[in-house]
Amino acid sequence: MLDSGQLDAAIVTRLPESDEGYLLQTSKGVWVSASGSNLSDADPLPIALFQKDCKFHIAALDGLMKQDRHYQLFACSSSAAALNAIVAKDLAISAMAECSVSAPLNIIDSEILPPLPVVAVVLVISAKAYSPINAELAKHIARAYQGYLE
Repeated sequence: MLDSGQLDAAIVTRLPESDEGYLLQTSKGVWVSASGSNLSDADPLPIALFQKDCKFHIAALDGLMKQDRHYQLFACSSSAAALNAIVAKDLAISAMAECSVSAPLNIIDSEILPPLPVVAVVLVISAKAYSPINAELAKHIARAYQGYLE
């Protein structure tokens, strides 16, 4: 959507070693469930993940396969709201950036699930000439956000 000019800016995740966008913060990946859920012990493990281009999607599936853990991909979506609703209804667990976790989701503190990568949360802007957000404004927004976190 950025490339086609449908969006002027977006907040996305990237791997920390990438130089895409303007860094807002880094956040480790965590597994999440509904409050009081026991789904992390289920066999097969029901999981709901962001789409295939998400760093957590790849890491979660690779990690589960390396553990020889049976899983069922319950849902795959580009919508954080949809994934949060699925997890909140205790239909599946998910993998996301720790900075994105809010009630009613809980971080699963479990050694039985594979580790997830650290990601950088960045502001990216459209390359279209008519975008009202330019590089200087994006840098200012990123610095202001980082100051807010401190």
